[in-house]
Amino acid sequence: MKFWQDASCRETDRRLLESTYDAVMTVYELQPKTEDGFTEETRVEIAVKVPCGVSYLSGGAAKDGSAATAEGTLKIFCTEEITVPAGAILHIQRDGKTIEAIRTGIARHYGTHQELIAVEQKL
Repeated sequence: MKFWQDASCRETDRRLLESTYDAVMTVYELQPKTEDGFTEETRVEIAVKVPCGVSYLSGGAAKDGSAATAEGTLKIFCTEEITVPAGAILHIQRDGKTIEAIRTGIARHYGTHQELIAVEQKL
């Protein structure tokens, strides 16, 4: 058996990775709601205060901490225990600030975590 196939090694790796998470996210899904014959999309919480790590792949905040001048592409690391559908709205809280992003692409699953790609939106 290879070490990465060992459940105790994966659990240790998962805990180590999660110890680096410096943010939490709330996940919303847009669901149709019909009232008086009109249908509109409503934000519905599907996960709250999920610990996560965030890395900018492009764009985002400037190194001096000033506001972003363009939308950024984010890579988000989180537990595999939740499902974050494509198109979900993510509110990520880190360092006292909230980032809103829309999940795009395919989630990558690694046994210890999942990686999501999202595009930052202006709040």
